[in-house]
Amino acid sequence: MIKKHEILLVEDDVLVLKTVEKLLNGSGYNVTAARNGEEALKVIKDKHFDLIISDIRMPGLDGIQTIERLKQVEQRPTPVILITGYASEEAPIDAVKLGVVDYILKPFNNEELLESVRRALEEKSTVDPEFHFLVKKARHIIDDYYAHHEHEIFENEEEKQFLSTLNNIVFALERKAIGKNVPQKK
Repeated sequence: MIKKHEILLVEDDVLVLKTVEKLLNGSGYNVTAARNGEEALKVIKDKHFDLIISDIRMPGLDGIQTIERLKQVEQRPTPVILITGYASEEAPIDAVKLGVVDYILKPFNNEELLESVRRALEEKSTVDPEFHFLVKKARHIIDDYYAHHEHEIFENEEEKQFLSTLNNIVFALERKAIGKNVPQKK
């Protein structure tokens, strides 16, 4: 018997939740539904998922915050697809930093979502988790350095240029890790 992929679906809109859950179940996936970020955090403690699909704009923990927390507790990297009806300029950049594999705008058609799910699960089996870990670590080091040395960076042109180049390299690796072109933060 072939094992069905386990998908965690996090969506606060009940109509969207039920529609996507029915679509995915009907396509051969096992879906666990969570109506908000807090519920998703409880569910993931007891079960490993092959894929997480989350809305971004939700009450309480939004999708970005939920994924950040889920990644802190998960035992191994899990691909994430974010869906939203309210695109912001920052959300795709935050998504890249989290290693999100796709970012889909609502309304989406069923085939678009199913293709994204198929690709994410396919890539999961071929992506080196160590690569994601190293890219994430490099991003964290750069962001941490910027946060703690902002004044020194501002006054030293060579250091500013070096960090800008390093930031661009890590950003390129982040884009490569998810296979998408996402606008760089200015």
